[in-house]
Amino acid sequence: MAALLLAVVADCASDPAASGAGPLQLPQHYGFMAAPMRTGSFHSFDVCAARQPIRLRVVDVRAGRLVGTSRVRFAVAWPRPGQVLASAGRLPLEPGYRPAAGAAGRIRACADMSGPGMAVVVVLPPARERTVVVHDVEITYRVGERQYTTVARVRLGTCASDPLSPSAQPRECRKPAGA
Repeated sequence: MAALLLAVVADCASDPAASGAGPLQLPQHYGFMAAPMRTGSFHSFDVCAARQPIRLRVVDVRAGRLVGTSRVRFAVAWPRPGQVLASAGRLPLEPGYRPAAGAAGRIRACADMSGPGMAVVVVLPPARERTVVVHDVEITYRVGERQYTTVARVRLGTCASDPLSPSAQPRECRKPAGA
């Protein structure tokens, strides 16, 4: 079964509505709904620095709104130049990811595609009877002595493998008639 149902990237920028958003650029219109999986799954997105490379420490990462679950986990990784990490899939995570809170590292400027960025991963529980979706991810981080909070406007999820109510599933998760 295909693992990807919908993937759309419209832009990547700091959220202008967020006060104190800081130097990170995060996805602002990104959606990814994975096909049903009976195991836990993950979805990731890349983060870069708006103008120049920075060193940061992640203070906290939170989901804006959860559907189908009350808890998700967050992890981060700093891929080496040329290293490609999977953007979504079944657990376990690839080596190199660590819990987000307290993680620290250098992030490349968005214009410099040769340096390391930071991959933020959302770890979802199994989606059996209910589709699991994360709407928006809020990242609080420190650069030097300054603390910032910014929001990635994302919709990441996994369709239910045995939905209680197939008609209540998001449109990306509904099977076409006769399928």
